[in-house]
Amino acid sequence: PGATSAAATDGSAARGAEGVAAPSAAPLTERQKVINEFVSTEAKYMASLKAMSETYSPQMMHSIDVSDDEHSKVFTNVDELYAAAKDMAALLAALRERDALYDELGSELDAFVTP
Repeated sequence: PGATSAAATDGSAARGAEGVAAPSAAPLTERQKVINEFVSTEAKYMASLKAMSETYSPQMMHSIDVSDDEHSKVFTNVDELYAAAKDMAALLAALRERDALYDELGSELDAFVTP
């Protein structure tokens, strides 16, 4: 999952990274390829943050002799980053659901990062 096939890389596949549907029979544009890579990278990033937040951090606190100070230095803001990654995943899923990923991602990302 998340890997882009050689066909998707050259734009000839019907689906890109993370199952993002490409326009019917047209090859993917460079912009669409970049968006597919962004979606794939975000999914991998969220999975890594989830592992850090839900697995490694609790294990380190309870099974290894690590001070609270050392733990907080290693896992600074991991939970907040994971929460933001989940919000980003929800945004990307909603765009895919509406078949608007390629058309609306830029404006949605702008709104996502602008307070």
